[in-house]
Amino acid sequence: MKKIQCILLFTFAFLSGYKTAWAQIVLTEIRTNTIGADLPPYPYIEIYNNGNASLNLTGYKLHIDSACYLFPNRRLAPKQFMLLVPEGTEAEFRHFGNVVSLLGWQSLSHKGAVVQLLDQTGMMIDKVAYSDRWYEGEQVNKAPSLERINPGYKCNVQPNWKESSAPLGGTPGFRNSVWNESYVPALLPQVEIRDPLTLWLTVGLPLHLAENLSGASFSFVDDLNTVKEVVQEDEGIRLLLEKSLEEDLVYELNMTALYFCAISYHTKLVILRSSDVMEQDIVINEVLFNPKDNGAAFVEIYNRSGKPIDLSTCLLGGYPISLERHLLLSGEFRVLTTSFENVARYYPAAVHDVFIEMLRLPRMANADGEVVLKTTRKTIDSLVYTREMHQPFLRNVKGISLERRGYDLATNAPGSFTSAAVLAGGATPGYENSSFVEKKEEKNNLFLRSQTMSPNGDGVEDFLTVVYDFSIVDPMLNVTIFDDKGRIVNRLIRNKSAGQRGEIRWDGKDDNGQDVKGGFYICHAELYGSLGHFQSFKLTFVLIRR
Repeated sequence: MKKIQCILLFTFAFLSGYKTAWAQIVLTEIRTNTIGADLPPYPYIEIYNNGNASLNLTGYKLHIDSACYLFPNRRLAPKQFMLLVPEGTEAEFRHFGNVVSLLGWQSLSHKGAVVQLLDQTGMMIDKVAYSDRWYEGEQVNKAPSLERINPGYKCNVQPNWKESSAPLGGTPGFRNSVWNESYVPALLPQVEIRDPLTLWLTVGLPLHLAENLSGASFSFVDDLNTVKEVVQEDEGIRLLLEKSLEEDLVYELNMTALYFCAISYHTKLVILRSSDVMEQDIVINEVLFNPKDNGAAFVEIYNRSGKPIDLSTCLLGGYPISLERHLLLSGEFRVLTTSFENVARYYPAAVHDVFIEMLRLPRMANADGEVVLKTTRKTIDSLVYTREMHQPFLRNVKGISLERRGYDLATNAPGSFTSAAVLAGGATPGYENSSFVEKKEEKNNLFLRSQTMSPNGDGVEDFLTVVYDFSIVDPMLNVTIFDDKGRIVNRLIRNKSAGQRGEIRWDGKDDNGQDVKGGFYICHAELYGSLGHFQSFKLTFVLIRR
C-alpha cells in the first residue's frame, strides 16, 4: 500500500450565510488548570454574546458530560462576556467582571469533556468536546486556558481553539488573546492510494460536519482521470476512479464546493503514485561543510531521474529530509540546511523557494567526511569529501563549497567535485553550479560584450562587461586594465577562482576609485588551471567621457 499526503497548493474558503441566532451565545474559553498563582486556583468556562441584542439567560443550562447545571436569573448584553465558575468561588473571580457561580459545579477534567450550552427550551446552542490533545505542552494540569479563535465560526472544532498566549495564562472576562474574527480553519487533506483505482481522502475536520457532500465536485486537471463515484464514510471519503493511476505521473485534483460549517472550501491537491527511488535518481550536487562564522552548512541535491520523487521518503544521513510530503520534480534542486537566513547572509543569490529547513543535519567535519543520501532500504548517493578536493590555489576555503561538475559524473571519481568559484560568491545554493561543465567542444572563450563604454549613469554601456566560458579544470583568472601607454589602471581580478562561466564588470575607475579619462584601453586576462594550462587574452576597447 502506498500512502501519500496531499500537497495543498491553495485553498479558498467562502463565507456563506447562516442564522447567527444559532450561535448568539457561544463558548469562548475553558480553563481546567488549577495550579499557579496568576489566576484563581479554580476552573472556569467563559461565554460570549455574539449577537446584537441582550439575552435573558434564566433557565439556560450548562452540561459537562452527563452533569447539568442551571443558570440563575441573569442577562448578558451584546458583545459582552460572562464567566461561569464553580459553586462558592464567585468572590475569587469578581474583579474579572461579569461572574456567575453554578450550583453544584466543582471541577473540569484535564483529560477532556463534552461541554454543551442549552437554552430555556433545551435546544443545544453551542457545544465543544475538548481533550488533552488540544494542549501543546505535556503538563496539562499546568497549561494555559483553551481559547476560541473565531467566535463566529459555526462549528466548535479543535482547529478553532488554541492555548492562551496571555501572560496570566488566560483572559477570563476579556477578549481572548488569540481572538481573530476573520479566521477560518484550514482543511488539512490527506490522501491514501488504496489501489490504482481508489483514493481515500481525509480533510482534518469531522466529516459529520460536512454539508451536502453530494454537491461537492472532484475533478482532475487536464482530464487525466475522472472520479466516477464519491462515497462518504465515518472516517473519510472514498473516491472511485474511472481508470488506474499511472506510476510517476503527477495528478492535480480540484476539490470544490465542499461545505463545512457554512463555509465553502475550494482546494487543489497533488497526487503521485510513485515508483521506488533508485540509485543516482537524486545526486548530491553541492556541499558546504565549512561555513563562515554565523553561517550554516548545507547540502544541495538534484533530481536527474526524469520522474518526480517524494522527499519525505528520503534521509540525509539518518535524518528525514521532510516530515511532510514534498515533491522534487525532475531537473529541480533542493538545498538542505538548518537555516536559510544564515545561508543567505553570505550568499544573497540563494534561491529561497528551493530550500528545506531540517531540524538537524548530519555532522560534517571541516577536513573530511561523508554525506549520504538514502531511503530506509537503499543508498541513493554518497559523497566522500576531503579538504584536498578544493582548488590548490585557494589559501582559505572557509565558506567555499564543493560543487559537482556534471550530473552524470560518478560522485566519487577524481575531479567530479571542485571548489565553487570565488567570483560566484563561493557557493551557488539553489541554482546551477559555477563549475558545471556541459558536454561541448573543449574551448576557452573570453570576450567583451561591447568594445565601448560610457560610464555616465544613463544606463547604456555604463560598465565594461567581460564574458567568459571555460572548459579547463579549476580555472583561475587575472584581469588587468591598461591604458594606451601600457600603464596599469586597475588590477580588476587577482588570482581568483572563476568557475566555468560568468561575467566581470569594470566601472571605469582606477585602483584608487578615481574616474579614468576617456581614451583607448586594453583588457588583459590570464587564465590558468591546476593541470598546468595557461592562456592569455588581450582585448581593446574605448572609454568615452561625455
